[in-house]
Amino acid sequence: MRFGRIKSIVVLVWVMLLMSLGGCRGHNGIRAILDSAEQMIERAPDSALQVLHSIERPERLCQGIVARYALVRTMAEIQCFHTFTSDSLIRIAVDYYGDDSALQSALAYYCWGCVCVSKGDDELAATAFLRAKSLFPDKYNRYYGLSSENLAALFYKKGMYEKALEEFWEARKHLSFSGSNQYTFAYNVGMVYLALDNYDMANSGFNSVAYDESEPARPYRLMALHQLAATSYLEGKYFAAYYYINQCLHLFTPEELFAGVYATKGDVLVAREELDSALHYYRKGLECPYEPHSYAAIYNGLANVFRYRNMADSVKHYQKLEVQINKSIEKDEANDRMYTVLSSFQVEQALADVEERQKKQALLRYRNIALLLFVAIVLMTLFAWFFKRQKRRYSYTVRLLSTHYPFLSTVCHPYLTPQLLESTMQLPSLQLPPDTSFSDILQACADSFKATALYDELFSLQIKASEIVQLHYYTRSEELRESLFLHFSPIIRELCNHVRLSDKHIIHCLCRYLDVPTATIAYCLHTTVRSLSKDKTRLQQKLPETYAAILLGHSGKRGRPKSL
Repeated sequence: MRFGRIKSIVVLVWVMLLMSLGGCRGHNGIRAILDSAEQMIERAPDSALQVLHSIERPERLCQGIVARYALVRTMAEIQCFHTFTSDSLIRIAVDYYGDDSALQSALAYYCWGCVCVSKGDDELAATAFLRAKSLFPDKYNRYYGLSSENLAALFYKKGMYEKALEEFWEARKHLSFSGSNQYTFAYNVGMVYLALDNYDMANSGFNSVAYDESEPARPYRLMALHQLAATSYLEGKYFAAYYYINQCLHLFTPEELFAGVYATKGDVLVAREELDSALHYYRKGLECPYEPHSYAAIYNGLANVFRYRNMADSVKHYQKLEVQINKSIEKDEANDRMYTVLSSFQVEQALADVEERQKKQALLRYRNIALLLFVAIVLMTLFAWFFKRQKRRYSYTVRLLSTHYPFLSTVCHPYLTPQLLESTMQLPSLQLPPDTSFSDILQACADSFKATALYDELFSLQIKASEIVQLHYYTRSEELRESLFLHFSPIIRELCNHVRLSDKHIIHCLCRYLDVPTATIAYCLHTTVRSLSKDKTRLQQKLPETYAAILLGHSGKRGRPKSL
């Protein structure tokens, strides 16, 4: 019974393992399909959609793969100019990526904006495009420029011409316009300048398209010629307007023409007082597909024609039709909500910028405080080291001279050993005549020091080199230092009257005079022979010439003891 239970558990574990491996393998295959579809979106969006359709029941995949599938599929459908009736698919990607995935989040919001434009929800589309622009990590991304271009079209549609112009030039910086794109851009910018009553800049944009005879530019060429005619008519240049509108009628087929062309033709003919011809073209314009602005212009032109003919009933009829169309246009182009969208987004961005600026200022403040603390610690460390070094350099000189010369402004340090103080008091004073020279005093001090057991032990020539032990020197070097300062105190006082010397330099000079081997001096001072050679040169420059010749004239025995 127990064996059967264990066997069933093992089988269950194996089944779960195989299922997980199969799921991973399936997910890896779907990721490969999504990668290939994503690579084909730009050059072959139809093929990308066919590849995506090979994924069966994508809603059953894990959440991350479903979000990526929704994003890639929507991008491919946008490239194929599909008409969207719902945004439920792209909302999966928007909800999953949110504002945290940088490029993926920006692309999701861009696609959502395109879907909203197709649905006719301009306010939501503008919100999505604004969010996408704020999330793109690379501002020179192609889709960043497309977001600006779509925003410009929305702002132009809602009568926000200044903002539309800003977004158009922002798109121009980030997109490389070629082929039909450059005609679209030039024409749209011209339309914005025309709305701003800047006819020179508008005509400049329209002219760049109107004289391009290439096939891709043909539809934009017709619209540009029409706008040139309309602009010339508004400026009172009826001859130029007549020329441009005739170019439209002669270069393009009736199937390509639209109501606006006939409306402008009728307006030009009315200005030339050719009323019958104007009526003919107005009526032909009414046979074209419905265009609110063009139909309003046609009704206004018909009212003017009948006003010239004193037909009041017809004038009232067409004026009434024009008013009805204009009311519907005003209702459709109400831009209050678009201004609200833009202002709320700008407020949100301003708050985010303030928060980011505050974070940077706090970080900078903390960094400055840390830097100041570091500098203060370094300076305190250097000061402590320098103070300790100065104290170490002159401690022996000051405390030992104070035992012999109490009138000096020094303090005897408490760490001077009692034995050393006692030996100092018992040291016989040198009885020398007042006119004794420095060299004689030095020799007397040297003789006094050579008579000590310490000198015999450490520097006697009878001690063999094999008996010199490193530990011996290391433990007795402090004793050697104190003994030298005791026996040579008159010499040290004389030297300190002329120049300030450290303990190391004083011992160096005295050992040189005592003809101690350079290697032994180096070991007692815990330094190197090369460093002592440099110190000797500095001492020769520092000491008075007479003292330097006496103390350092002996070259000393060079060479390191064998045991060192």
